[in-house]
Amino acid sequence: MVRVVGTALALALVAAVAFEAADDTKPPLTVEVRPDRHEYALSDQIRLDVVLRNNGDKPLTVFGQLGWGFGAGLVLSIVDEQGRRVEPESLDHDELPPSATTNEKDLVRLYPNHFLGVGRTDSVKELFVGRGKFRVVVEYLSPLAGAEAAGVWTSKHPPVRSKTVEVVVK
Repeated sequence: MVRVVGTALALALVAAVAFEAADDTKPPLTVEVRPDRHEYALSDQIRLDVVLRNNGDKPLTVFGQLGWGFGAGLVLSIVDEQGRRVEPESLDHDELPPSATTNEKDLVRLYPNHFLGVGRTDSVKELFVGRGKFRVVVEYLSPLAGAEAAGVWTSKHPPVRSKTVEVVVK
């Protein structure tokens, strides 16, 4: 009986270590959001640069026209100090032509440690709608439909979420 319990404990420990090790590995595709500063006045402009990065050891293919909104790939989320979602004055809704996601010339191959990025500039008062501390996150949702293909990041993959960035509006 002691031998069975000892073996079970050893297996549980190995599983826990394996789970922890797997949890420490970076996903092959990450998204980063970078504001040009971290402190703004309501009358300022804010520039956000967003980067998709291949952290894996094999090339990845992604849709190359990074746009804003659920159908275009990048979704911007802002929450205030209380954790309430902030709705900007205008919603992101870039539209892609139907042929865009089926045309091979619109695909970009990201080799390991390579990235693809896009920037946007907005009025602080239209994006944050007031003063305070805010948390900004960007998610990448591939607009490429269809079955998973080797090395192609499609909508079958889960959304990729950036780390949270804090912005202060004075």
